[in-house]
Amino acid sequence: MFLFFQDEESFEEARARLDALLAPLISVPPLLVLTSAASEDTSQSLGLREKLSGGQVVSYDIIKVAPSLFDIEQLVRITEGMKGLIKNAPKDLTPRYSNLRARDLLENFVVDKVFSNFFVNAAERRKENLIHRSAEDLIELYNSAIDHVVSVLADPVLLEVQFPAESDSIPNNPDISQSLIPVIERLKLPAFTVHDSGSWKNIVDQILVYFDRLHVSPVDSSMTVASVRRSLARCYRAFTTLCQDALLLTSLDSSLPPVSMAPPPVAFLPWTDIVHLAAMYQLSTLSRSPDMDSSVWVRLSSIESWTPPSSWTLGLGRTRDEERTVDTITEVINNSVSEARERSFVEASSHTETVTSNPQLRDALKEEQKSSLRFERMLEEAIRDTSTPVLHPMKSPRTPKPNFLQTKTPPKKRKPTSSPTKTKTVRLYVDQKVDGLKVSVKLEMEENERLEKMLEAALK
Repeated sequence: MFLFFQDEESFEEARARLDALLAPLISVPPLLVLTSAASEDTSQSLGLREKLSGGQVVSYDIIKVAPSLFDIEQLVRITEGMKGLIKNAPKDLTPRYSNLRARDLLENFVVDKVFSNFFVNAAERRKENLIHRSAEDLIELYNSAIDHVVSVLADPVLLEVQFPAESDSIPNNPDISQSLIPVIERLKLPAFTVHDSGSWKNIVDQILVYFDRLHVSPVDSSMTVASVRRSLARCYRAFTTLCQDALLLTSLDSSLPPVSMAPPPVAFLPWTDIVHLAAMYQLSTLSRSPDMDSSVWVRLSSIESWTPPSSWTLGLGRTRDEERTVDTITEVINNSVSEARERSFVEASSHTETVTSNPQLRDALKEEQKSSLRFERMLEEAIRDTSTPVLHPMKSPRTPKPNFLQTKTPPKKRKPTSSPTKTKTVRLYVDQKVDGLKVSVKLEMEENERLEKMLEAALK
């Protein structure tokens, strides 16, 4: 209801006052104008037809009044006008806006948009025999939701709208929303990095250290840590059972050394449960902030505009770059069993007494290894040896001659020959070494052929 007396203000002042009253309203109200001027002049001067066509008012009515308080007909006209206001009043005074408790707004949004995505995605991956989404993807989705709630509360449009008061004693305070932004930003999760280790205790300790970083002194975290330990224990039992089943299917030879399994790899851990527990603990810390129980106004379209990050929307999350596929659970188990079996062979070969099914073949292989190493050393020494060979005189053994050969005959004169030079002597020495190596190579080849035949006979 708008009251205008021509004696008190001009039409321009009345129009400016009416525009200021209609500007911050969220809904489109009906308008009742009580004026001392003529109806046509009032409608034209205040621009009521433009406001009706522009959607600023749903209807308007003009009643001419006088300053007299005892005009019965005037009171009847005002009463009828009030009935029209009530009839045309909008059902919702704040369309497209909602008034919620800040804590309810945050928790409902995280549960609906984040936790539901966590477990729906985990169920789909379980059907596809895939491991859990990585901690990086899960934390990025949760932090994205926290950032969106902060942007909803920091919406500049909220500062331009005049919301109705909660009650007569509690007026609307737009500064409360701004004061809650730092509190909500502290709920974001830091990066979660766990390194593979040969010790299961070391892996568990890395995870517990992360939860120690999240701990806030007034809020108890013992229940959260206990739930994390139970989830990790279930994961360890499931991994061990699957590995034992895989070993039974592949271990057909009883003579193989025993296999000692390593702890589950980091990628096999139940990251969905772990990150969910971390996020739940962060939300529980809101009990320290009494301002989170205050009511705040938000735009519904702003809340509904949230979309998950691109890293989360890649189907079942098989890849972060769509080129590298994630291993299935079966592949992770098979790789772990293969690595454990390789370690068992290496550990068994390092012992002095190796358990074998054919001792003769073992001894033959050892001799072959020793002879191969000896031949390699000889070959390396021959190649590295560049020293000048030393010539030693050789004396032929003397045997008594028969009597008919005892007669001395004059020795034939030989042509003088030049003494061997140093170059020729070195060449002769090298040729002798090469001939010796050729003989050794030939002997080694014959020995190898013999061992191969023994190996074939043993395998048959």
